[in-house]
Order: sequence, then structure tokens, then C-alpha cells
Amino acid sequence: GSQVQTRFERVASVDVLRGFDMLWLVGGAGVMLGIGRVTGGLFQEIIVRQFEHAKWEGFYFYDLIFPMFVFLAGISITFSMGRMTQEQGRGAALRRLIRRCFIMYLLGILYSGGFTNPWPEVRLMGVLQRIALCSLFAGILFLYLDCRGLVLAFLIALLSYWALLSFIPLPGHDAVSWAEGENWACWLDAKFLPGHKHYDTYDPEGLLSTIPAVGTCLLGVLAGFAIKSNRYQPNKKALYFFITGAALLLVGYLWGYQCPIIKKIWTPSYVLVAGGYSVFLLGIFYYVV
Repeated sequence: GSQVQTRFERVASVDVLRGFDMLWLVGGAGVMLGIGRVTGGLFQEIIVRQFEHAKWEGFYFYDLIFPMFVFLAGISITFSMGRMTQEQGRGAALRRLIRRCFIMYLLGILYSGGFTNPWPEVRLMGVLQRIALCSLFAGILFLYLDCRGLVLAFLIALLSYWALLSFIPLPGHDAVSWAEGENWACWLDAKFLPGHKHYDTYDPEGLLSTIPAVGTCLLGVLAGFAIKSNRYQPNKKALYFFITGAALLLVGYLWGYQCPIIKKIWTPSYVLVAGGYSVFLLGIFYYVV
């Protein structure tokens, strides 16, 4: 009985976190901006700043909403696919994963005018497409790797992307740059991503930045493992979430001095900062629920 109860509590905490994330999308941000306008002054400045995306470098509250969805998709993989693999085997779980991600990707294309806009005005990459692709790759890794392998995959995704952007100049350039339009993520989109791009020459959910975004999803998968584990008492587990979240934030912000925190190309420092806040918030809801 107690095991069933704690399992329910644990999954409920993930649902509450998902609800918290949804709240800001479906009107919470508008309410906060309204409060800011009514109060005026410094408070308005602070609120308006936190509920707008960073123009390029930087991290504000509104930059957390999307990666937290990707993180939550990773947690869902651990629960739904773990159960499916146990009950029906790896092949069935893989087929279901591919089907679900394919449908989600198509819905993303539909949302961006896939059946109403003439080609090439259709956007192939976008928010739903990113969640679909991240879930697909993270799900496949989940099916074939153990916990240690997933940590390794996470590190490889982040460090390979970081090394490319940090040390290898673009063709025809002498030095590397993190500036908008002057890095590998923007360059590859401009050269190889067909269809409509959100920022004319590149897409914030573009080709290359899918790699570190899979890393964000893998963080969720690992958090899911921690939630399912029976090794620690819930209170101790919540404490470990706080410590892990704080450690990710510390490393992410420090890394930001060399590798800027940029949502639009999903830099590794952005993965760690967004992941740190996500894990920290998971710890809060886990503890409360």
C-alpha cells in the first residue's frame, strides 16, 4: 500500500510541475505583465524583463518555460516507456515511441501552416517538432542504455556541441563567434534547413541545436530514474534534487562566462541553467506533494 501511495505522490509532483509550466503559457504571463503595468515603477521593469525572452544572450524566467517542457517530456519517457518495455517488450515500446513522435512532429507542421501555406512558407522546425525530436532520440537512448550510458550520452551531446561552437571557426572566418548569425547553429540552418525559418536565416529550434536540446530531455530521463528509485526516502530525494539543481546552476552560470547562455541556439550553458532551475523546481514540488 505505502509503495503505491508514494508512487502516486511522486508522479503527482511531476504533474504539478507540468501544470506550473502550463500556467505561464495559458495566461499566467499576461496576468503578471498586467500586475506590472498597474504597479508601475521598478516592479514593472522587473516583471516585464522576466516575462520576455532574452534578445540573444542572457536568461530570464520566460526562457525557462520551453526547456522545462522538454525536461518534463524526458521524465515522462522514464515512466511510460519503462512500463511499456516491462509489459510488452522493447520492440513494442520503440514502435509506440516512433508513432507518437511522428504524430507530434506532423502536428507541429500543421500548426505552422503545413496545409494552408504554400511551400516554402512552411516551417519544418518549431516548438512541437523540437519536443517530438528530443523525445524520439532520448527515448531511443533510454531503450538501449543504462543510467550510466545516459549520463555519458548527455555529456557527449553537450561537449561535442560546445567544442564545435567554441573552437572551430565557420568556413571563411578566422575566429569563432557566439554572435547571432555568426555561429555553426545559424550557419547550418541558413545553408541546409529548407522551408520557412523563424528568423529569416535561422530557426531557434534549428537543426544543430537539436543536439543539446536532446541533452535537456536526457536530464529529464535521469530525473525520472531518480524519482522511480527506491534507494532513498522522499525527503532525502527532495534534498538531492535541490543540491543537483544548485550544482547545475552554478556550473551553468560559470560556464556562461566562456560559453554564453543563449536560448536561440540552445548553448550548453543554457542547458545547464534551464536544467538546474527545472530540477530545483521539481525538488520543491516533490517535497510539497
